[in-house]
Order: sequence, then structure tokens, then C-alpha cells
Amino acid sequence: MEVLVALTIVVLVVAFAWPALASLRERLNDAKCVASLRATGQAILAHATDHNGQSVLAYYDPSRSSIPDQGEYWHQRLRREGYLDASRKNLVCPSFRPHRYDTANSSAGMYTYGLRKEGYAPAVSLANVEKPASYILLADSYAPSTDSQFYYIGWPGAGNAQKFHLRHAGKANIFFADGSVRPLSADEILALNDGWDRKTVNPIKK
Repeated sequence: MEVLVALTIVVLVVAFAWPALASLRERLNDAKCVASLRATGQAILAHATDHNGQSVLAYYDPSRSSIPDQGEYWHQRLRREGYLDASRKNLVCPSFRPHRYDTANSSAGMYTYGLRKEGYAPAVSLANVEKPASYILLADSYAPSTDSQFYYIGWPGAGNAQKFHLRHAGKANIFFADGSVRPLSADEILALNDGWDRKTVNPIKK
């Protein structure tokens, strides 16, 4: 009987504590996401500084890649050139699939934060950005086709389904050209007047 009472108490304690633990876990994941975005975004800015202010492309196809017959995702180039370390630990938000970067997965390069993508032409020179605090470079992303994080967020009108992902209490963590990271809702993203439209910031949640 004493054992049953003890087990009942344990079950009740776990039942009451579980929501608080889940909330704590999500707050920790949110903090990790912000730290990862900041570290990765700073690597993008450092790369731009060394390349006449040009931001890294979301994807280099084989004809544009400096490695013959091999395309590269933006983070692969940054890693190859020494702007990101080999661990890849900062490339994935822990709050959504795939949760961690899988080095054994040949397609893992796609499943990461979304870089601003405005086609295959060289990105806008960051040195010429008039309002860097409003200019989105990197963010929580989502692709319906893979139900996962995705390596770019498509510019409005480009026919891309990749979007901002409002996975943190209805907001997306975003890295800006001024080096800051801020969580924004769909309305707050639109209020930046940075060119994004409602379709691109559809409030998809996990």
C-alpha cells in the first residue's frame, strides 16, 4: 500500500510539473536558436566584409561554384572558407525538425536556417543597405514540401513556397544586417517594409 501511495504521488508530481518542464525546455530551445542565429549571421557578415560587401548566395549551382561540378549551399561555402566551424552546431533551430544537423544525411544541407534569397544573381551589397536594422538576412524557415527547416526564404513573387516559420510563440527569430536578432510576428515582419508580403510570412506553426 505504501508503495502504491508513493507511486501515486510521483505520478501526480510529474503530471503537474510536466507543463512547466515543457515550457522551460521551449525557452531553452528559443535561447539556443537566438544564439545560433547570431553566430551564423555574424559569419555571413564577416564573409560579406571580405567579399566587397556581397552577401553569400543561398545556393551556388555547379556553373557558379568555385568547386568544379559541385554545388554548394550557403553554409557549406562559409564552412569551406573558414567562417563557420566544422561542428555545424549553429545551423539548426532545436525547436523544429530536424532539431539537429545530421552530418550523415546527404540532404542535410537543405535543412537549416533560411537565408534571404533574391534569385541566383549576387545578393544586394550589404554595404549599400539603407536600413540594416530592418534588412532581414537569416531567419527561422519552413518548407511545406519537406515539413522542415529550409536553407532559404524565397523573395515574394519568385514562386517559392519557403516561408518564415513562426515557431516561437507565434514569432520567428530573425537575424538582421545590423547584427541584431529579434523575434517578430507576421505583422511585425510586414511592418519592416522590407519587401516581404503576407503570403511569405504565413503564420505556419509547428
